[in-house]
Amino acid sequence: SFTMVNGQGCAATATSDSSWLTVTWDPAVIGYPKFLSTQTMYYSATANIDGGSRTGHVTIGAQTFAVTQAGASLQVVSVNPATGSGSAQAFSFQFVDSSGPAGMTAMMWFSATYGTDRSASCLVYYSNSQLFLVGDDGVSTSQSAPGTPGSLANHQCSVDTGSAAAVWNGGNLTIDVTITFLPAFAGPLQAWMDIYTPSADSGWFQEGSWTATAPPN
Repeated sequence: SFTMVNGQGCAATATSDSSWLTVTWDPAVIGYPKFLSTQTMYYSATANIDGGSRTGHVTIGAQTFAVTQAGASLQVVSVNPATGSGSAQAFSFQFVDSSGPAGMTAMMWFSATYGTDRSASCLVYYSNSQLFLVGDDGVSTSQSAPGTPGSLANHQCSVDTGSAAAVWNGGNLTIDVTITFLPAFAGPLQAWMDIYTPSADSGWFQEGSWTATAPPN
């Protein structure tokens, strides 16, 4: 926030030059323009999901101030589609890692419930240019590079590695995978995402829900 001392009691205005940066006056002050001798102006910013920082400017009267917002270092963004149903679906997962691919792991988890037990679920993760699928025991894994013909499978789901892709655009990571849910896994599922490095972790976030149906005969 900014506190402005208006010794002459003149009308005060405040503007922002950036769509992500919003300025508001103290809500306790009613009316506009403002003529109080001391006034507080607040600013707020939308989430910055890009890897780099950004700078906007707030102008109060004849003075302009720079406001710099840091880029997200690690962030879960979204899964598309976020909701739906079916036995197979092409999903697109989006993450942010401002430091790039080195040392990061992006996790995509379909489970009936959230918890520490990863067994009997569909947990896919991407690390070191490889896709991994956690086995039925919640510990063992199988792996393949995206774009390699074939699939990874446990008793809950299979992942088509041939059509899979992981693409970086600056600090933004998009992972496209087609997942087939197997009959044993039919029912309502939660879609959870996490991205971490050896020194930081975004934490788990539920970004979607999916009703898995049994594959057609």
